[in-house]
Amino acid sequence: IAGILDGEGCITIYRTDKKDYESPAYWTLKVDISNTYEPVMRYIHSLIGGSLLKTHCERRRPLWRITLTSRKASKFIKLVLPYLRIKKEQALLGLKLYKMIDEYAEKSKGLSNRYRRLPTEEIEGRNRIIDNIKFLNRRGDLILSN
Repeated sequence: IAGILDGEGCITIYRTDKKDYESPAYWTLKVDISNTYEPVMRYIHSLIGGSLLKTHCERRRPLWRITLTSRKASKFIKLVLPYLRIKKEQALLGLKLYKMIDEYAEKSKGLSNRYRRLPTEEIEGRNRIIDNIKFLNRRGDLILSN
């Protein structure tokens, strides 16, 4: 499955800003695997879980996508990390961000959102990870990890 993630998948992080002032922004780790061959995608989904969606594009075969987010994405990445070659750096960045989120959540346990406002250095650190993962996910150069 690590090989399929390397070739047909994406590890990314996205940030969602809340509209009301009282709620902090949040960051989500996400793993997607996409392919047009339904039997393989159903098999992988039976092994790793997550959501399985079928999308249609005009003049193309249907595309199947498995999505894992947050804790499920983190657990999956930890399982396949030793076997990743192409997406290893993205995986490490995703785990780093998820660890930051967990550590901050543990420190601020019991506080209301009003008092859980993230310090500037925490926000900047998370945003740097997003910038790095976006850079690695750009199309073009292929970098293999050992």
